[in-house]
Amino acid sequence: MGTWLNDKYKIDRILGIGGMATVYLAVHRNGHRVALKILHPEVASDADTRARFVREGYAANAIDHPGVVRVLDDDECDDGATFLVMELLDGETLQTRTRRSGGRLLEREVLALGHQLLGALVAAHTRGVLHRDVKPDNLFLTKQGILKVLDFGIAKVEGGLSGSEPTRTGRAMGTPAFMSPEQAFGRAREMDARSDVWSAGATMFVLLTGKHVHEAENAAEMLVYAATKHARPVASLAPELAPQTAALIDRALAFEKGDRWRSAAEMQVAIAQAYSEIYGSDVASAVAVTALSSRSVGEVAETVDVSAPAIGTATAVAPKKRKLAAFAIVAIAAVAAIAVAVPRLRTPPPPTVATTAPPPTVECATNTSCGKDRICRAGKCQTLGSVDCRALASADEIANDATVWIGAMFATEGPMANEFIGAINSVELARRDFGEISNGLPPVRPNGPTRPIGVVLCNDGADPERAARHLVDDVGVPAILGFSRSKEVAELTHSIFNPRGVLALASNSATLLSNLPAPQGQPRMVWRTTAGATVEAPAIAALAQQIVEPRIRSARGAKDEPIRVALLCYDNASGLGVSDAIISLLRFNGKSVAENGPAFRQFSIAAVEGKEQADFERRAQEIAAFHPQIVLDTTNGYYAVGAIERLIAPAKPTYVLTASLDQAHIAERIKAAPELRTRLFGVETIAS
Repeated sequence: MGTWLNDKYKIDRILGIGGMATVYLAVHRNGHRVALKILHPEVASDADTRARFVREGYAANAIDHPGVVRVLDDDECDDGATFLVMELLDGETLQTRTRRSGGRLLEREVLALGHQLLGALVAAHTRGVLHRDVKPDNLFLTKQGILKVLDFGIAKVEGGLSGSEPTRTGRAMGTPAFMSPEQAFGRAREMDARSDVWSAGATMFVLLTGKHVHEAENAAEMLVYAATKHARPVASLAPELAPQTAALIDRALAFEKGDRWRSAAEMQVAIAQAYSEIYGSDVASAVAVTALSSRSVGEVAETVDVSAPAIGTATAVAPKKRKLAAFAIVAIAAVAAIAVAVPRLRTPPPPTVATTAPPPTVECATNTSCGKDRICRAGKCQTLGSVDCRALASADEIANDATVWIGAMFATEGPMANEFIGAINSVELARRDFGEISNGLPPVRPNGPTRPIGVVLCNDGADPERAARHLVDDVGVPAILGFSRSKEVAELTHSIFNPRGVLALASNSATLLSNLPAPQGQPRMVWRTTAGATVEAPAIAALAQQIVEPRIRSARGAKDEPIRVALLCYDNASGLGVSDAIISLLRFNGKSVAENGPAFRQFSIAAVEGKEQADFERRAQEIAAFHPQIVLDTTNGYYAVGAIERLIAPAKPTYVLTASLDQAHIAERIKAAPELRTRLFGVETIAS
């Protein structure tokens, strides 16, 4: 305190301290008072963090709206720390205001604040800026009643503004409690103005109720809920709200983007209309100002957690060879054991109430009375097959009342079907082998019949929820294995599996699946049957540092130029998870990734069905321009190796793939260019 920064700004006092920066009140040598936001030393050494920090100024100033805090300058301290010069605000954040008001604000005030917030977002979206971190702590109410939107540090800016794009992708930053489902899942390409609309709705929800949209015990759990659960109605916590207010907030918080307000402008109009109907006056004339504490001057503390992991979806990622023939038998056996120990895992139905209604009609008592491909369930005949499903069982097993039925969900049709042929065959082979080895499950009673295992296989490539409901509600399976996407497992867990007590055995590598919460007081109902996506990261980092880099340096002779490394990943949960793990472990040129600066670049591929190859071709051109000596490819080398090889010459890179090298597409490339075999390394997780 009292020192001069760059001979221009005299530091007066601290206004706030956050996870990334400290904000000071400072006085320019011409007497003008400003707020200085200075990065903490421990994060200022990272070039990507510095670039993202400076982006806040470009994004905010591009909007040029009175509801957005102005950034006057950016510069560096003598010790290299980056700082922003911002207008000094006199007031308090909405988080502080809400806390000071006992945890909730009045409905009339929240509508007025929401109208101002949406006005600022309209201006931002018009200029191609998505805020991506709207929350009460980033909204500042001045003593004049003007709402200011703070912290555009993680904003997405379209239009090529200088500094508008981060130098490295791979982390989805923000605040889980205010993330839209698509943001929580890490689907950056799907985020648009409606994502900020969701966050605005979540902010109004908190201001009105004092509670978050979802209840969770920690940030990781909140992130899962944000990605998978529908928002609870705001009236369930604040029944006193006017119907107009509740309806507009609930629409903003719709799980599907298409069900929300189409734009911030549309929601702002809805707020104005609701305010007029409820209070009979114009919301634009309402000024939400009350007495403010003198201690609240300039409160603009940074609160974004830059270490928050991305949660994404494994949609349409070409899966690894899972060796399902080996673990499918284990999965079937596990399900069988559960069926023996807990014949009915589901939550019991509520107690019945005696009425005068006639008893339900009983259609059947045994499977044989239902006819071909049908079984008897609770006195009703149910068809095993459906538009999505078919039975994997013999006619005798279908007719046998003792048969235990489990479900399997894979993509059996569509673009992904070829990827799961082996998995489907493995499940059927495992079912038959288990039956032959064990002669079925043990009988329920001594000297009773053994119990065969039947599988109902469903296509989850069309409508996963429809397929799951057939398995759970019609067939009555206690467990389902397989699944094409980790996203569907997360969504179905909350909507169907957990409420109904159905076990899910997922052959997906996304670490998200390990964090799905179990129902309170019940055992964990989701298990992953494969290694996590990040398990290969230590091997990849070690291989690059201990084997590949020394070979490249040896071939160079006396040259001691820095080696450049490119990391290629999918922009989903598995891809970003493994890329972050690699970045944290990787060392080359004797330094960490952060210390290598421009010698390292990460390239992400959109995990969108049918678009991967085109995206690979585009990224290959960028990689070729970067001209790396090492390419770490976590996409299994399906398209990248060929695309890069065609563009880079003569000094071609060495590849480290998260795949075995016995795959057909790798063999084809080596056959076409035998020299390539000396530059290919593979890392694969195997069962032992």
